[in-house]
Amino acid sequence: MAGSNTEYMRGLDRWADQARGFLFSAAGNDVIGQDISGQPVLTKLLKQYQAGQSAAWHINRDELDATVGRIRTGYSKVITTIQSNRRFKTLPIFVHGYDYPFPYPTDDNDNRNPIYAAQDEYLGKPFKDLGFPADLLRRDIVKIMIDALYTLMYELSAQYSHVHVVDARGSMPTLDLWADEIHGTKDGFAAVANRFRAVIANTITPQ
Repeated sequence: MAGSNTEYMRGLDRWADQARGFLFSAAGNDVIGQDISGQPVLTKLLKQYQAGQSAAWHINRDELDATVGRIRTGYSKVITTIQSNRRFKTLPIFVHGYDYPFPYPTDDNDNRNPIYAAQDEYLGKPFKDLGFPADLLRRDIVKIMIDALYTLMYELSAQYSHVHVVDARGSMPTLDLWADEIHGTKDGFAAVANRFRAVIANTITPQ
């Protein structure tokens, strides 16, 4: 998205007379996705499991900081590219992050079984490969990473005018609202949509 092929600007140019906001959805794959070799990014961000150590201890902080730094560079480029165009200088830009997911399995009663992915495809397998037990330590670790992304987004909102953060944390607090490790159910996503609706309504005056 932050490369030289700024197709989002072509979209904005096409709808310049009607565009009232720009929703920028990014960064998830940089933390819980796969790298260019197809390996889970989490494998690089985590240390091998050590019993008795905290969630924060298990995070490779240097690697996480480097990842967040790359994300900051990408976000900044997209924001400045949009705002450097005089037509979109004051266009509201909405950024957002994840809620806190539940890496599979949370316990023996975790019956999530998506038809489009393995049960542990996104989060659970990297944790398992590094020796982590199936308990909520996994979720506590991911919370720290997600909070780091939100810290970045709020810093960008403070740095650049007209950038607004949709904070999805806490919108899907129970396992039954998650279809898999990173996607909500219909009710779960409805709760997230309400977070978007509130920020957008507070920013854009209805015509």
